[in-house]
This record gives sequence, C-alpha cells and structure tokens, in this order.
Amino acid sequence: MILNLIILIFLAGIAILIVMLITSLKARNKILKGIRGNPLYGVEGPLVSAIIPALDEEDYLPKCLKSLKNQTYPNIEIIVVDNFSKDRTVEIAKNFGAKVVKVSERNLSLVRNEGAKKAKGKILLFIDADCILSQNYVEKIIKELSKKVVLSHGGVCTYDSLFHGFLRVFSRWLRPYFYTSGSGICLWQKAFWGIGGFNQNLDPFKGEREDLDLGKRILKKFGLFSIKYSPTILIGTSARREKIFGYPIFKFPSAWTEGARGVRKGKIIY
Repeated sequence: MILNLIILIFLAGIAILIVMLITSLKARNKILKGIRGNPLYGVEGPLVSAIIPALDEEDYLPKCLKSLKNQTYPNIEIIVVDNFSKDRTVEIAKNFGAKVVKVSERNLSLVRNEGAKKAKGKILLFIDADCILSQNYVEKIIKELSKKVVLSHGGVCTYDSLFHGFLRVFSRWLRPYFYTSGSGICLWQKAFWGIGGFNQNLDPFKGEREDLDLGKRILKKFGLFSIKYSPTILIGTSARREKIFGYPIFKFPSAWTEGARGVRKGKIIY
C-alpha cells in the first residue's frame, strides 16, 4: 500500500513537471511568434503610449521594438527614455520611429515618469527594454480596461532560458492580481497622474520597488477591483536579472532584502 502510494506520488510529480515544461515551451513559442511574422489582422482603438526605459540596451531593444511594431493593435506611440546610453540604443530607437526622451539621473521612477509626460495616448503601457510582447498583447490587455478597471497586466514568461521559463510557470499562475511587478503594466493616463505617477522618492537599495508601489496606490485610491491580472495574456522577458542576481526562489528572502529589481547587489539593470 505504501509502495503504491509512493509510486503514485512519483508519477504525479513527473506528470506535473511534464505539464510545466510543455506550458513553458508553448509560452516561449507564443512570445517569439511576435517577432517572426506580421499579424493577420488589426484592430482599432485609442492611442496607446508604450514607454520603455533604456540604459545600454542595444542587444535587447530591437526585439522589443519589433514586437511592438508587430501588434494586432497598431495604434501605438513608442517612447524610449534613454538614460544616456553609451551604445547604439538611441540610434536603434530612432530607426524604429520611436520618440526618444533623454534623462540623465539614474532613477527608474523618474525615467518612467518623464516618458509618461511626453505621452499623447490616453492609455500608458510600461515595458522593459528586454521584453517581447505576444502579438496580441496590447489588443487583449486593453480589452481588460473598463470603467471599473484602472490597471491591467499580463503574465510574464521567460523567452531566452528554458530553465528560468520552467520556474516561472507556477509564479505566473499563482501570483496575486495586485502584484504589479515586471513589465507590460497598462493603465489610463488620467489615473496614472491621479496618483502622482511612479514614486520618485523610493530607495531601490532598500528593496523599495516602484512597480509594486504603483499597484498599492492604485488599489488604495480606486478600490479592490481596480486591477485586473490575466496570466494567459503573455509578455516575455529575458533571464538576465536572474542570471546575474540569482533566482529569488532559491535565495529567499535575501534576494529581495538586498535591493530591488535592477539594482540588487549594487548593479544597475533595467
């Protein structure tokens, strides 16, 4: 009886691992499809301003911008906020027709806010430069915005590392709806400025995160149902932070107490 139970648990574990692997591979393929071909259709809607902070992003930015150009929702204004890069970041952004805003101070909240100030769209979409959007990301994430929904965001998967993509499967499905971490955060510009934008006074070296803080303040001002999280609406990210800083699940809680995303251990990575 005990042996049969052990075998059953073992087989169940193997089945779960296989499902996780298949899920991560499907998510990865869906993300990469966003830069491989043109969309088969297009939908209309209000102007969306996509804001991308950038610091020496010549290796990642082209894929991010290409995925924005390949959206089924074409009415997108692209704003790259350059933190005085020393590589070809600005050149690449201009080649894609993006509006370039320069900010010298190394403050991610400030960088995002300066991009938002130049935005003409009623809807703001905040993306990191190492992200790739699934081809219908903007279309679907905007559908989530309604009179009651102020902020919507999708599920993050990893497109350049099978191992890290595998680890993200559970976190993508189990994270709380109000946990506005990562990229692909979409919200009404009026609501964004209604709470003062991103908090520029946070100290990332103390673990204070501007993305999570934004979600908390949205909930406080607009109520429990003002945020919508959709794990099946996918945006991909690279595993560069995990490769440098380690994966939080293996270093909890020190990975978070050492500082926020992008500046853990004193290193700056947007």
